[in-house]
Amino acid sequence: MYSNNLLATVRLHSTPKVLTIQPGYFCNVEPNTGNTSVIIEEFLYERNDEPKAVLLSHKQSEKVKTNLATADIVVGGGRGLKTKETFELIHRLADTMHAAVGVTRAAADLGFAPYDLQIGQTGKVISPTIYFAIGISGATQHIAGIYLSKIIVAINTNREEPIFESSDIGLIGDATTIIPQLITKLSPNNNK
Repeated sequence: MYSNNLLATVRLHSTPKVLTIQPGYFCNVEPNTGNTSVIIEEFLYERNDEPKAVLLSHKQSEKVKTNLATADIVVGGGRGLKTKETFELIHRLADTMHAAVGVTRAAADLGFAPYDLQIGQTGKVISPTIYFAIGISGATQHIAGIYLSKIIVAINTNREEPIFESSDIGLIGDATTIIPQLITKLSPNNNK
C-alpha cells in the first residue's frame, strides 16, 4: 500500500517482540524530564545460535552535511533536473540555506545523489518546516515521505505534475533559472 493507507492489528505471541518504525514518522516532541517511567514487562532474551549476518564494513556517505531526518529545511531534487551537473544546483541552494539535500528514487537511480538521501516509501520519511521539491513529479511513493512537511514549495516546468496538488507554494519554471535567483536572494551577503 502507498501513502500509509493500510491499518493492521498485530498480536505477537512469542518473544522477543520487536517493532520498527520508519525514522521521521513521528514529529519531534520535547523529552519528558520527570522520572515517570514504568516498566510494563521485563524479559530476557538469550541468543543460543550464531549470528545470521556480520557487518563487514561501514562507509560514510559523501556530501551528507545536514541530517535529512532532523533537518528544518530540506531541498529535494528529482529526475526533472535531467543531469548530475544540474543536480549540483540543489547542493548549492541547500548550502546557502544550511539545509539538507534529499533525492527521489528516480534521481538516485540516475546517480544524481546516493540512495541514503532518498526520500519516500523506500527511503526516508521527513518532517521539515520547509521542503523544496525541485524537478519532482510527485509520485505517490515520494509523497509518502514528505507528507509531514509543514510547507512544501514545488518548482517544476510542468504545471500538470501531481506535486502541485501537495504543495503550498508552486513555481512554474526552469530550475536552472529559478535556483540561481533563490541563491542570490538568500545569500548572506545580499543586502536586498
